[in-house]
Amino acid sequence: MTSVAPRRSARDRKNVQYFSAEDTGRKRKRAGSDGEDLADDTSDSPSEAEQDEQEDDFDAKKSSAGAATRKSRAKTGGPSPTKKSRTTKQGPKAPRKPRAPKDAPAQNISILDDNPLFNAVLNPAAALQSTVEDFLQSLEYNPNPSLAELVTFILRCCGSNDTVDADQAVDADGIVDALDHFTESLKNIETPIYPLTSKNPAFKKFRKSLCEFLHKLIDSAAEMGTLYSSELMDVLKRWVISMSSSHIRSFRHTATVIALEIQTGLCQVAASLEKESDRVGRQREGDKKRKAGNKTGGAKSKELELKANELREHRMKVAAMLKEFFNGVFIHRYRDTDGLIRADCVKALGAWLKKFPSEFLAGDYLRYIGWVLSDLTPTVRVEAVRALDGVYAQTEHTNGLNHFTERFKSRLLQMAKGDTDLSIRVAVIKVLSAIDEQSLLDDEERDEFCSLVKDSEARVRNAIAPFVKIVFDEMVEAKLVEKSKPTDLDQQRVGFKVLGSLLANLLRTPHEPDSTDNENDGNGDELGQSAYANELYQHDLSSDISQVVFSLWSEFDILQDWEGLLEMLLLDHSAADNEAPILSSPRKGRKKAAKPDGDEVTVDDLWRLEDQEEGALLEVLISILRLSQDAASGKKEAEDKVTNEISRQLINALPRLFHRHQTDEKRIEQVLRLPHLMNLDLYLDMRMVTNYSALWDDIIKQFLSHTSLSVLRQAMAAMQRCMTCVALAKTNSEKISDLEEDLSVSLREVVGGRDEIDLATFSDDEVLTLTSLAARISILLAQRDMVLWIEEDEGGNQSSGWDIINGLFDRGRLGHKHEEALFGHAAQVLLFYTMWKYHRLQRAEADNDGQTASMQEAFLTNRDLLRGKLADFALGSQSNATEMVKTTAFRCYLDLHILFCGTDDPALALPLDDEDQYRCAGLMQAEIERYYESVHGDSKRRGEDEDDDADDDEDADENGTKVLNSRSHALLAKEYAFMAIVSSFMRALLGGQIHPRHGANLLPFYSRLGAQFDICCKKVVGWIRDEGFAKDEPDIVVEAVSQAMQDAFALSLELKKVDAALNRLAKLLVTMFTLRGTHLTVLKRLSSAHIVEIHLKLTTWLAQRIHEYDKEDAHTLLKRTADLFKFLVALVNGLDTKDAVRTKALLTQHLAENKIEVSANSDTWDSLRAYEKKLGAASTKDKAATNGKPRKKKPLPGHEDDPTSAEESEVERLVDSDAEEAHPASPPRPRPRPTRKARQLSAPNGADDNPPTPPHPQSQPTQSSSPRKRRRSAAMDEEDNAIDLDHEDFNTPSREPTPAGEIIVPKKKRVRH
Repeated sequence: MTSVAPRRSARDRKNVQYFSAEDTGRKRKRAGSDGEDLADDTSDSPSEAEQDEQEDDFDAKKSSAGAATRKSRAKTGGPSPTKKSRTTKQGPKAPRKPRAPKDAPAQNISILDDNPLFNAVLNPAAALQSTVEDFLQSLEYNPNPSLAELVTFILRCCGSNDTVDADQAVDADGIVDALDHFTESLKNIETPIYPLTSKNPAFKKFRKSLCEFLHKLIDSAAEMGTLYSSELMDVLKRWVISMSSSHIRSFRHTATVIALEIQTGLCQVAASLEKESDRVGRQREGDKKRKAGNKTGGAKSKELELKANELREHRMKVAAMLKEFFNGVFIHRYRDTDGLIRADCVKALGAWLKKFPSEFLAGDYLRYIGWVLSDLTPTVRVEAVRALDGVYAQTEHTNGLNHFTERFKSRLLQMAKGDTDLSIRVAVIKVLSAIDEQSLLDDEERDEFCSLVKDSEARVRNAIAPFVKIVFDEMVEAKLVEKSKPTDLDQQRVGFKVLGSLLANLLRTPHEPDSTDNENDGNGDELGQSAYANELYQHDLSSDISQVVFSLWSEFDILQDWEGLLEMLLLDHSAADNEAPILSSPRKGRKKAAKPDGDEVTVDDLWRLEDQEEGALLEVLISILRLSQDAASGKKEAEDKVTNEISRQLINALPRLFHRHQTDEKRIEQVLRLPHLMNLDLYLDMRMVTNYSALWDDIIKQFLSHTSLSVLRQAMAAMQRCMTCVALAKTNSEKISDLEEDLSVSLREVVGGRDEIDLATFSDDEVLTLTSLAARISILLAQRDMVLWIEEDEGGNQSSGWDIINGLFDRGRLGHKHEEALFGHAAQVLLFYTMWKYHRLQRAEADNDGQTASMQEAFLTNRDLLRGKLADFALGSQSNATEMVKTTAFRCYLDLHILFCGTDDPALALPLDDEDQYRCAGLMQAEIERYYESVHGDSKRRGEDEDDDADDDEDADENGTKVLNSRSHALLAKEYAFMAIVSSFMRALLGGQIHPRHGANLLPFYSRLGAQFDICCKKVVGWIRDEGFAKDEPDIVVEAVSQAMQDAFALSLELKKVDAALNRLAKLLVTMFTLRGTHLTVLKRLSSAHIVEIHLKLTTWLAQRIHEYDKEDAHTLLKRTADLFKFLVALVNGLDTKDAVRTKALLTQHLAENKIEVSANSDTWDSLRAYEKKLGAASTKDKAATNGKPRKKKPLPGHEDDPTSAEESEVERLVDSDAEEAHPASPPRPRPRPTRKARQLSAPNGADDNPPTPPHPQSQPTQSSSPRKRRRSAAMDEEDNAIDLDHEDFNTPSREPTPAGEIIVPKKKRVRH
């Protein structure tokens, strides 16, 4: 093979020498010495000066004027004597000091600078191509030393300062021994640092430069032929593959990255060879055709044949290299225990699939991408998805992806719906969209994928919007096929129909009630407990539509045409024939609406809307109108123009919409939202006051005809919006007065002159009517002052509203279950009336009204009457009221007291006495227990045969949105009602009406009743802590923590399981021991004596329980109770040394008093031993501090300095002192426990001059002692003190430091590399 001429730079070297660090260092030193000429050799080209200037920018980075002047003088070569003297004044080494990083790492880097390849990669300004060419030429003439230089470069990249010589580099048999030696020396370093993961600024661009260097090395070697003729790849392969299996992370990670980048370069070379081979093959075929008739062969044909053979040989060698690196590195490292290494492998595989698809896409390499889609590390999954994105972007190679797609598309759909990393979900959506372009998703999968448009995350909705647009276009196109020549109007309305159908199908939920359910509007359950869940459902559905429309706004042009959608919604799509005209105004005397488009007055079956589609489009219309206003916001004129245009259209459209949808609760609720989007002053500007009055009539009609709470609230909100129109205040007053009069007349008509309403008999229809009237009055009274309306009795000629509502309220004691909703609304009316009455009293006092005294007397009479009734229902025991009646009364009772918690007038104050506080706390606890039983009891009763349905109830959709079915709909109603009670109790607690100690009743159920309840518990904990420290009453904290833990223990024993909820509760209660300020600064701490009191109460309680179970031979309960000791471990924090010893002594005393024998071999007492171990660690933590003193040898057991003996004597002293009433003279204080100085990880070889002597096995009878004691640093001892309570087993051997600072894992948990 002909030798290739060396490629050189502008310099002409006659003698090629070994590429060593010394030569390069001398050359660079000459280039930057003394501040004179950059080089004495006249052959230096300007390009070298520019390169040195770039290196100056990287290394020195000086911005001072003096440095700039010296730099310019160095270029021109004529320094002035004055400025030169200033330079010499600073010292001769000053100019060279900042140039040191050109050839070496930064000063604070422990890696040697003796390798020119490493220095070049470390320097971002270095010309890597020239470095590669110099190295390859040196490799040609001095192969072994150059290979040694390359291997040393790899060692420097690993953070090692070892060096290999020429013989070691090529010695294949000695690689393993050499690496063992290198790793042993690296273990002695305190914190091994290697460039790939270092945060040092000098390594910021190291990885990029390393990859570039390796790619250039492979490309240049292939171009020069060195790749095929030298031992370069063999040496790299042997060293890198061996290093990639090292147990040292720096070696394993760096070698893996180098191997992957080498293979990436080989893929580029293989792709180039393949392309060149194809080109030569085409040339040969063309040459054969041209010379088919000529029998004499030409020289060109032989040349092409030789070229083809050479390319074939090169391709075989490169293919063998690729296979060796893949099998030697990737196969093992893609499943490495380090997620970063796995991510690098997957990322490199994605690059190979792009650069050399003919090889990697044709084989079984894609399966590795599919396997890591389930990796636990998000970074690995991200790289896998990115790799697939690049694969499916190559449309010419997608034919071979069918098998892979069919196998893993279900996993991709699962990731798109529920991956924990949001960026992964967005990337997977892009991949699935590319898969759908190849028609590899079936209809069910497309529907499932399309449902992501209703996801709670905006990024996911925005990412799926283009795919939804594709599905929308396909549906429109398929729909238009039914008509031969569709017009533009047909296309528009077909688009709206398809959009409505698409949204209706996507947003349909399993628990959505049928349309037939709307006919039963008058049931009490709708106005009762389940109304809360219905309200939430309606709110969530509306918000879903708004979110979807917002995400599709930029993709769907049809959404910009709100006028066309409004015209379509005004048509009667329920007509049976096609000749149905546009609906005219439902009111007499009103003009007919203009036809939307010429002569078209019919509804075509092509775009006739179904009921669900019409309801969805109505919500879409509201969302579009809001988006249109938001788009014009910021500019007053544009915003007013858009709002006025919307108002003009809605003035004519609203009467028709009210008429068309007045019987449908869901749709009329949406229609009632439209007045909020209008400029109501236009009614007056356009002289359409009559239309405004008709709008009031329509709103009032819905308010009086519907019973749904959501519709009533929307109607009230619409009336409130109309009341803001000051220009039409007269009409507003007339209409609202007419409404109040209608309610008064209806209420008295239903009562029918009954004298004793609380005992009268009402039919079911009358109860439903009264319930709906009470609901309307309650909603209206919540927004308006109707005190005069309630008190009006026409001079005593009729019953007042106060008397009627009080009579309905008193019916709660009858215990009629179908009147629960009636009682709830009546209680709300009385509470709101009291609030408005109090507001009037405050206003009269501010105005110095002379009737203040009489008003206050009447107010106090009514308030005390209401308070007494509520207390009788909520706290009394004589009532026959149902549980829901009691719960409602309890809420109103607390709200009434909260209303007057901040008043300064003692006559108006309404405090809760201690007895009532205890009753309220007990009622709250009973309500919590009842709710817990209802939720978890239902789950138990469902049984194992309904596990799948239970999973659907509890688990969220993978996209984070809960799929609610009928069962979860009922659970949602219970949760909403329960949290309403908890919120009332929380308001009373935080308002000061209830003592903080009663907040502990909520804490035992922490982490058992949902996230919302947990938030309340955390708020209670913070409130008790703040109150205890602010009022200097630590007993509040002690009592709360003790009571909460005892109740939690009792609950755990009742449930017959010890779960992680107790662990989380203990960790939460520990936060009450410390009051923190800004930046987590400690302001106050609970005294150690009070923490001892907490442990005393809890250990006494547990010891008594264990004693009782031991007497009854209840071994299961005894073991379960003993397991509760481990939850006291977290409460040890805050104990000082003396109190920790005292606590341990008291524990021993309690166990002895209750005759509890702790067996050393029984696992029943593992938790107790863990608790004792924690107390022992706390009792010696202060003594363990050496304060820089040298360590002492550990004394033998029985010696006078034995810490075990000293501790036991101190325990005995404390026990005796607690038992005696009079304390005699204190015994001599035992000597402090000998401590040894914490071993510094940076000590050479990790040597310890004074190794500790193992204690005698009998010196610590309560703790398990292994025959072999390891040395432990102070840091590791403190780490052991922080026991992770999430694990049940406290005897698991912990990881211990070796002399090199590495962590050794026990053999049974061997790390897999």
